Amino acid sequence: MYLFDNEPTMAEIYKDGIMIKKVSLTDEVTEIPVMDGDKENIVVIKNKKVSMKFANCPDKLCVKQGEIGNVNTPIVCLPNRVVVKLTGTKTEVDAVVR
Repeated sequence: MYLFDNEPTMAEIYKDGIMIKKVSLTDEVTEIPVMDGDKENIVVIKNKKVSMKFANCPDKLCVKQGEIGNVNTPIVCLPNRVVVKLTGTKTEVDAVVR
């Protein structure tokens, strides 16, 4: 169930809690490197979805997460302090209160 019908339109990339880049979601493949000293991540936008293609963190949970396509599920690379989230007007209802 969705509150609004519009798809997410932007991806926001945060490093250390500060937004470093805001990118429009497109059908084309876009790779965005996020580097800070020896910490490196590569964010990929493809088919209006976002994934973490590469991370040099030890556990690689952010890479294993795969693609995200809704505003409720961010990609988090905790060791490298990188967060990627989608923004737009589409929000899923995760609970109903009576």
